[in-house]
Amino acid sequence: MKSNVVKFEGTGKSYIDIAEEYMDYITNKDFNLTIDDACYYLSCTYSYFLLNFRDIFKHLYINIPVRTMINKALNVKQNDNLDISLIRKKILYSRNDFLDFLEKNLKVEVMYKTLKLENFKSCNEYNILENMCANNNTSEILNLASRMLFGKPVMPTVLNFNEYFKFLPERFISLNDLKSLLGYKHNIQLYRHLKLIGGNKYRLNNLVRYAAEDFNPDNVNVNFAEYIKYTNDIEVMDSIVKQGLSLLKR
Repeated sequence: MKSNVVKFEGTGKSYIDIAEEYMDYITNKDFNLTIDDACYYLSCTYSYFLLNFRDIFKHLYINIPVRTMINKALNVKQNDNLDISLIRKKILYSRNDFLDFLEKNLKVEVMYKTLKLENFKSCNEYNILENMCANNNTSEILNLASRMLFGKPVMPTVLNFNEYFKFLPERFISLNDLKSLLGYKHNIQLYRHLKLIGGNKYRLNNLVRYAAEDFNPDNVNVNFAEYIKYTNDIEVMDSIVKQGLSLLKR
C-alpha cells in the first residue's frame, strides 16, 4: 500500500532549511487541514475519523523535534503566512487531497433535483406568478406545480458524486443534525419530511450524511428521474411557472 506520509530528507540540511520545507507545505501546498477540521466537515467523531480515514489522505507529521525546529526558525526568520496554531497539531492533511477523495468516492442517492427559487426570476412569466401569490407562498405554488407536472419519485437515482455534481456541500450533517435543523423532535416526523422533499443522501462507505443547503424552504424540487429528460433548467422552470399560473387562475 502506498504511503501517504510526506517525508523530508534532512541529510546535509540545516534545521532552518528543514523547517522552511515544512512551513512551505503548510502555507503554500495546502497541508493545513486538521483532524478537527475534517471531523467538523464530515460531522463525525475523532475516533471514527482515525479508524476510517487516518492514512487515506496525504499528510505530514509535526512531532516534537519538527515543532522545535519550526519555532527556532521563526525566531530567526519570521513567516507571517504561517498559522502558528497548526504546528501544535500532530498531523496535518492536504486539504485538496481530502476534497478530491470525497469527490471520487461519494455516492449520492438523489430523489429530487433542487432548483433555487431565485433562478426562476429569469422565467418570462415569473413576475406575474409572484404577484398573484398570496402571503409570499411562491415556492409552495411552484413545488405543487412541479409535483403535478413531474410526479413523485418512486426510488432514488444513485450517482457517483463526480459524474454529476460540480461542488461539494459547504458541510455534511448527520441525521440528528438534520432533525434539529428542521425543528423535528421525532425521527418519524423527519422521515415523512424526507419522503416528501427527498433531500440528497450522501454515502461515504458506511457514513451517511446530508447537506443543509438541500433543505432550504425556498427550494423548488423536481422529480430527478423526469428532470434528467430535459436539456436545460430554463425549460424545466418555464414549464413549472406555467403550471403554477394555471393553478392560481383556477
